Amino acid sequence: MVDTSRRNHLLGLPPARHTGMWREIITPSRTHTQHGTNSPDPIGQGCLGSRSNIADKSGYWGCYRQRMEAGATDRMKSSLPSSSSSGPGPKSHPGATSDETIPGRIHMTTTPSNLCFVVEGQDHTSLTPKEKAYWFREFDSLVTQWITDLANAGPDQGVLDKKLCAEVDSGRFSPPSLVEQTSQRTAKGGEEESRMEILTFNRKLQFFWFRDLRAMETIGKRNAGHVELRKKFLGAYGPGGEMSGEGDAGIRLWVETSVLKGGEVECEYVGCWAGTGLMGFEGEEGFC
Repeated sequence: MVDTSRRNHLLGLPPARHTGMWREIITPSRTHTQHGTNSPDPIGQGCLGSRSNIADKSGYWGCYRQRMEAGATDRMKSSLPSSSSSGPGPKSHPGATSDETIPGRIHMTTTPSNLCFVVEGQDHTSLTPKEKAYWFREFDSLVTQWITDLANAGPDQGVLDKKLCAEVDSGRFSPPSLVEQTSQRTAKGGEEESRMEILTFNRKLQFFWFRDLRAMETIGKRNAGHVELRKKFLGAYGPGGEMSGEGDAGIRLWVETSVLKGGEVECEYVGCWAGTGLMGFEGEEGFC
């Protein structure tokens, strides 16, 4: 059960009027998924197997695809249309508005082949003083803008759904006011500020559904802010970078990318807000 009342209280949002339940279960093949982290402790899919060095498959466009065993033989292209005019989009359920719940249960066991599910996680708990100062000087506004752009992207850009989550008991590594200042410059008002406040917590996760792996790669390459962020980050934490010295870096990052074939996704939504997860695609091409 999703405890939206507690979440809203902690984030300073209005009390939740309804609480629903949803689940999205994926069973990816090991040949079509990749996991990368700089954490010394197992996390996420890293708990499922032994560690291996992926330094030779890092830091360049397309490295996630090449980390997958099937990357060399499977194009992993979606059967969905790629154009904004014919691509799928979340539909409005009869009688529902964006701030209403959909009564009853929606259950989907069929989705288009090659949907791409991405998990990105960050833990700022152990940032060093030097690293924290560097983060706010060089990265924080770029990260906030990049996540804002992803959160605002829709199916026409290959983004089918996104969820921004945080472990609220982990504390904050930055005051909410900093995110609010960035949001006021770059986003669309109070709702955006509340959503981006998630980024101020020490430990957080972002979940994204993309049309396919290519859509994920494309939006990353085309977003100027992400390109700049990536360049700066690799320069700072890479060999010879300002954060590359022993004891300089305490940030923990991880990313998981899974390409799902037909029959590898199951979704259930009971009494959920309109547009929760992939629910809005029910009945669209490939979703049932």
